Parts: sequence; C-alpha cells; structure tokens
Amino acid sequence: MFKKAFLFVLCSILVGCSASISDFKDETPKLDFFQFFNGETEAYGMVQDSSGKIISRFTVNTIGVIKDNKLILDETFKWDRKGNNPNKRIWTVRKENGKYIANASDVEGDAIGVESGNAFNLKYTLKVMTDKYGEVNVSVNDWMYLQDPKHIINLTTMTKFGFTVGKISIFFTKKS
Repeated sequence: MFKKAFLFVLCSILVGCSASISDFKDETPKLDFFQFFNGETEAYGMVQDSSGKIISRFTVNTIGVIKDNKLILDETFKWDRKGNNPNKRIWTVRKENGKYIANASDVEGDAIGVESGNAFNLKYTLKVMTDKYGEVNVSVNDWMYLQDPKHIINLTTMTKFGFTVGKISIFFTKKS
C-alpha cells in the first residue's frame, strides 16, 4: 500500500513539474515561428547523453522559404565528429487549426507544434542511427524560446520508454 501511494505522489510531482505551452502566453517578445525561420539562420549546439556527457557538437545553417502557406526549412549540419549523424534535414511545416504540423525524412509520422508568447513546443518521434543498436526511434520534446528578434534558444529532451537518453541545446541567430 505504501509503495502505491509513494509512486502516485512521485508521478504527481513529476507531471506537475513539466512546463505547459500556456505558461508562456504573456511572455515577450512574441514568437512567430514562420517569420523567424523565413530566410537564413545559423546555429550552434551540442548533444549530451543521459549522464550529461557531451557526445557531439555541431553547427547548422538553415534556409527557410514560405510557399503556399508552408515553411520549407532546409537545415545543413556540420558535426565535430564523423558518424551516423545526418548532414541534411528538410522540414515541411504547415499551420493547421492553431497547430503546426511538420514532417522530415527522419521523423516518424507528424511532428506537432504549438506556440504561445515567446515559446514554441514541438513533439515528434525521430529515427536515430546508433552504433550499438542500429536505427532506433526516440521521442523528442523540443522547446524553443525567442530571446529577442534575432535569437532563439532551443532545448531538446530525447526519451526512450520514458527515460531520458539525450539532450540537445541549440542557439539560433537570424541573419539580416
């Protein structure tokens, strides 16, 4: 009985601690995802494993074009280490009923995003190539925060079976 009560309290605390997109509704400056990524951005970031160890660093250049109410976002990565990391990802993003629906070749199904205030949250399943297990699907929870009209901080948590397997931090700068 004590174990069940303890697990219930623990789960309630963990669920209660997660951010909700509505928490950011009054935050400024207001983020317009399409407008920020329309044009060129450059970014740098790092990938950490579940222990916090940095396993890779990268830069990424993006070119975004809005066409037919869709944002085509072409990302080109440069990694500090050779491996199975993608060098290119092309996202197609559309707005539909107040949400963003996004697709890319290494994303399983649709990525679903919402924005509020200065924040954008995108959730999806990513196909990741690993040295040890080959291709595996991980759940991705992307949070982007507009700091000012030229800068976004992107914090990502990747999970498998509910456990954190990695984190990504990316810092975007919009080019003039």
